[in-house]
Amino acid sequence: MLTGLLAMPRILLADDAAAPESGLTLLEVVSIASWVLAPLSVLVLVRMRFWSRFVPPAGPLPTPWRLSATMGLGLYLASIFLGAAGAHLAGRLVPEDAGLVLRSAGMMWGMVLGTTVAAFLGALAWTSRRQPEGSGPLVDLRTSMLAACFAAALLIPMVQATSSLGQWLQNLITGAEPSPLGHETLRLMADSTGTPAWWLMATAAVIGAPFIEEVVYRGFLQQSIRKVGLGPIWASILVGGFFALMHVSALPADTRIAGLSGLLVLGVGLGLLREWTGRLDACILVHAIFNVFNLLLAMTVE
Repeated sequence: MLTGLLAMPRILLADDAAAPESGLTLLEVVSIASWVLAPLSVLVLVRMRFWSRFVPPAGPLPTPWRLSATMGLGLYLASIFLGAAGAHLAGRLVPEDAGLVLRSAGMMWGMVLGTTVAAFLGALAWTSRRQPEGSGPLVDLRTSMLAACFAAALLIPMVQATSSLGQWLQNLITGAEPSPLGHETLRLMADSTGTPAWWLMATAAVIGAPFIEEVVYRGFLQQSIRKVGLGPIWASILVGGFFALMHVSALPADTRIAGLSGLLVLGVGLGLLREWTGRLDACILVHAIFNVFNLLLAMTVE
C-alpha cells in the first residue's frame, strides 16, 4: 500500500539535525512542544468523555455504510492489487535514467491512480445502494471539517510524543543512533527540494495518499469489519494496527519502533474520527494536514 509521508516524527530526535550552540532548531521546538501538548490533548479527550458516543447507554453507532462486508473486503483487496499494478506500470514507463526521485514519484502516482480505480468502483456500488435503515446520521460538511481541524490539533502532538517515546525505547534496546529522516520518501524529498520530481512526490503525499488510504483503510476495511459486528473502538484499534504494519517496508530498521507506534496512534485516531463523524472527508483532511506537517519538518533537516 502507498506509504506516503506517514508519521515520521522521529526526525525530531535526530542528532544530525542538532541545533547550533546559540539556540534551538524548529525540530527541537516542535519536539518539546509535543511533550507539553500531548498530555493536554489526552486531558481534553478525557474531559470530553469521547468514548461515551461509542459505549452504553448510547450503544455503538450503526455504521452509515452502504456496502456489504464481502464487497468492502473485495474492494480492499482490489485496491491493493490495482495500486501495485499501477506502481509497476509507472515504473516501466519512467526511463531508468530519469533518476531515483522522478521514478519514485512516478511510482507513487501510479499507485495512487491504480487504487483510485478501486475507489471509483466502490463509488459506483455505493450510489446504487440505499443507506441502511437505522444507520447513524452523518454530520454535515461544516461540522466534519471543524471536527477534522480539532482532531488534527489533538492528534499531532500525541503522535509526535508517542513516536519519540518509541525511538527512545528502540535506542535503549539497540544502542544505535537513528538516521536524520525516518522514512525513505522523506529522505528522497529532502535531497531534491524544489525540483519538478519533488513537487510530484509532494502532491502524491499530501493529496493522493490521504485520499486513497482513508478510502481503503477507514472505508473499505474498517467499515467491512464494522458490518460483521465489531464495535467502533475495537474496529478502529484493529485497523489502526494493520494500517501501521502495512508501512513497515518503508520504515528504516533504526526507526521502526518509532514509526510503528506513531502510525498506530494516528490510525486509531483516524478510525475513531470516521466513526464519530460517519464521514471519510474528515479523515482525509486530518491525514493531509499530518503529511504536510511532517513534510515541512523534514525540509528543515540538513
